[in-house]
Amino acid sequence: MEVKLVFDSDEVMLLVFEQLAIINRSTSGINCFISLMISIQIY
Repeated sequence: MEVKLVFDSDEVMLLVFEQLAIINRSTSGINCFISLMISIQIY
């Protein structure tokens, strides 16, 4: 059960990082960093 949750979390984090990469292209690095911190707090 724990292993599955870890894999699911990894997949979600990969999607988050992909979105952050897209966001970073259109906005400043500070906004990207804030989005990353918010994402970390969610998990």
